[in-house]
Amino acid sequence: MSKTRKKAYIALFFSSFFWGLTPPIIKYSLNYISPVSLLFFRCLIASLIFLIPMTMVIKKIKPTISDWLKYLFLGFLSTPLYLYLYSLGVNMSSAIDVSLISIVVPIFIIIGGAIFLHENITKREIFGTILAIAGTMVLTIFPFSILKNFSSKNILGLLQDNGELYFYNTLSGTLEKKGESVRQFSFSPSGAWTAILGEKTLEVFSKNDDYARLNLSAYPYINSISWYRDENHLLLNLYNGMGLLDFSAVNPENIQHLASSINASYDADGNILYYALSDKVWSLEIPK
Repeated sequence: MSKTRKKAYIALFFSSFFWGLTPPIIKYSLNYISPVSLLFFRCLIASLIFLIPMTMVIKKIKPTISDWLKYLFLGFLSTPLYLYLYSLGVNMSSAIDVSLISIVVPIFIIIGGAIFLHENITKREIFGTILAIAGTMVLTIFPFSILKNFSSKNILGLLQDNGELYFYNTLSGTLEKKGESVRQFSFSPSGAWTAILGEKTLEVFSKNDDYARLNLSAYPYINSISWYRDENHLLLNLYNGMGLLDFSAVNPENIQHLASSINASYDADGNILYYALSDKVWSLEIPK
């Protein structure tokens, strides 16, 4: 094998490696920033990096107005539009699903090559294309993978990797859909309350039909939730630390800041919050 081919393989390997890291990195970043803002900063940084070499190329080739229109059209299709839809997909699905569905990209390249470039496709390629598309459709339409399941008395909660949440009553055998775009849910220790953390809302409801709702547009950076021992409050893992929410009258002012660390664990028996900060473990006794 020649040195050139070895370099090509190494370059392609690292290209695939870094591209494979994209879905989980984007998924994590979207906990703190919107898809539009993420896309803006990606394009801004890339534009600044390539500004000087791009200027040199433009001076050399001297494109016409017609060329500029083509560049703008292709640039819009291949970068902003594609990355915006990609970020939306990552935001509303799991990183694994996005990676699997992205496998069909070469398939559409084959189809496009046959339609626009009149390239020949063998019977094996046709069969493989149909098989890959069918598998992707099954994955997309029937996402049976269960990410989390918790039980509370006779209720089993099932959270699928597409964000759909179902409650299964083990006594009656009924299955009820409780929400979409759900990131996490939690039953209170007594089973009297259920908290559901979605992409846009945090909902808390009881078996007696008591209900509270927090609009996350006012407080969007809740990573996870857990129950405080009195079951009238929720512990929130926020982007800047831990908070305590009184959901009896839900609004951002009811979120009490507890600690400037997201690495925390709550001891309900002792009513103590343990958290790591500055390479030390601290404890906070919550006065409630």
